[in-house]
Amino acid sequence: MGHGLYLSSTPSAIDFHHIRQQYGTERKIEDIYQYREMLQDRFCLYSNLEMDERMSSKARETIMMASLV
Repeated sequence: MGHGLYLSSTPSAIDFHHIRQQYGTERKIEDIYQYREMLQDRFCLYSNLEMDERMSSKARETIMMASLV
């Protein structure tokens, strides 16, 4: 009991990218619009992680630098 994936009631707080990596199928990019969507998802992931105050400033700085690559 107590095992499983619990999602936030706020859709913007759910990390769908991580869920896809863990449980979903590999995402195939077929056109420029899907590529753009993938980049936007990645940007949102990095932005959310960078603003997470529960992480150390060093971890947030590392995430910010990774998002620039």
